[in-house]
Amino acid sequence: MKIDKILTPHLTKEGSFILRPSQTNPGQNTISVIEDGKILHYRILKYGNKYSIYPRGPYFSSEYVLLNHYSSHSLSIPGALLKHPINYVPQFDDHH
Repeated sequence: MKIDKILTPHLTKEGSFILRPSQTNPGQNTISVIEDGKILHYRILKYGNKYSIYPRGPYFSSEYVLLNHYSSHSLSIPGALLKHPINYVPQFDDHH
């Protein structure tokens, strides 16, 4: 997966992340983040006009508010905070 190649150089920097289009669910986005030296992927789910990474919430009014929340609250227990965004511009062939 191309995203893993982009994140691999950052494996020692806990909380490095990319917000990217989902490869398996067109129209949705995914957060790919370094947690405990591993690359984990969290799909952002949309419920009406609310966003969450978990079916039971918490829910947020926008993806920006969701990202901001997880910069001070861990994604999982235990888990990383979203601290170090990595610049990433999706390419048309990223899903291959």
